[in-house]
Amino acid sequence: MSITATMKIEMQPGLLTTADVFPQLWEVELPLRDGILAIVFCGLVAHAIFKRWEPMRLSVVFPLLVLVPGFLSTLLSPHFSRTQSICVAFLAYIGTLLTSIVLYRIGPFHPLARYPGPLPARISKLWHVWIVSRGKQHLYLQRMHEKYGDVVRMGPNELCIRDASCIIPVMGATGLPKGPSWAGRNLHPKIPALIADRDPAEHARRRKPWNRAFNTSSLREFQPVIVKRVHELVECLGERQGQIIDLAEWVSWFTYDFMGDMVYGGWTDMMKNGSDNEGLWHLIKSGLDVAVLYEHAPWISYYTAMFPWVGNDLKTMRKMGFARTEQRYQQGSTTRDLFYYLSNEDGAEKVPPPRHIVIGDGVLALIAGSDTTATVLSNTLWCLLCHPEAYKRLQEEVDKFYPPGEDSLDGKYVNDMPYLEAVV
Repeated sequence: MSITATMKIEMQPGLLTTADVFPQLWEVELPLRDGILAIVFCGLVAHAIFKRWEPMRLSVVFPLLVLVPGFLSTLLSPHFSRTQSICVAFLAYIGTLLTSIVLYRIGPFHPLARYPGPLPARISKLWHVWIVSRGKQHLYLQRMHEKYGDVVRMGPNELCIRDASCIIPVMGATGLPKGPSWAGRNLHPKIPALIADRDPAEHARRRKPWNRAFNTSSLREFQPVIVKRVHELVECLGERQGQIIDLAEWVSWFTYDFMGDMVYGGWTDMMKNGSDNEGLWHLIKSGLDVAVLYEHAPWISYYTAMFPWVGNDLKTMRKMGFARTEQRYQQGSTTRDLFYYLSNEDGAEKVPPPRHIVIGDGVLALIAGSDTTATVLSNTLWCLLCHPEAYKRLQEEVDKFYPPGEDSLDGKYVNDMPYLEAVV
């Protein structure tokens, strides 16, 4: 015996809906207060996630900042229109997240709470980015140390230390690991440059060819190259005697011409041409101006790399460095330049380093010895010109070891010249 039940429903427009046929098993309609509290709680959870893992990947950040509050807005649908629900949900969620972050960073429970520093810097590193963009970071840091002491909190998770005894413990071989600043400067490449590699074992392995390139015997091979370039600089400046020149610009041309020789076996002739015809120096300068901003907010450059029209100077600079490195890698060495060792053309390693590793250090190799050296030499000359007494004392020491007829570019007496070392 069987029992069969049949239900026939005629769907007529305006009379029945799908909900009438398939009623929801449950329908939760939270009071407005409870809905807001649920959104606030989720905002606090989001802060905990950002604090613990500091995610930057768009696949994680986008859901946390957009999809979650968008979904939570459904809790407010019974009380507002769809547009109003979304606006209120985002306001409550993002507002809670930002408020929680600020209170934590300025509150007593932050690990760096006991270190003094300006309030904007404790809240966000974007404050320091603004300082850097003005080109006066060194003066700002000096003022902060004069106001707060040797240890100043210059970011939510960053201390600036003015104490020479901390150099080895913090920055020595067994010091603290590197932070993400170099990854930010380099736009977070898949293969980090040597200076940005945060894996101690991998860094030590990649450092080997650099050590060979800069040992005592290798440096002697570079001496004729720098002697040639120094003579060229002196001759070019002598030809312009009596003229007003930008000495810092000429020093930069000198260092880039020399580094082109030392790194790639030859590249530029800025001093000979008396100008930066290829725009290399200005491109690197403008690229580094952008890079130093990303150093203090690495997450910005992570997203900048996704948009081709943002940060063009830095991107063009990196493309130029990689292109020149690729060219040098393909043509092989004509002299024992830096890439003679980096690409294992000296045959010191049984297993040559992968091509992408060698190419990855292209920009680093160009900038590390040129821009830094130009900065040191320009500031040294400026300080000497501003302090005639120091200039005279240095000249007397140089003349003592290198009288007329002595090769002033032979470094055999350098270790016996303490005042020269003190000036540098």
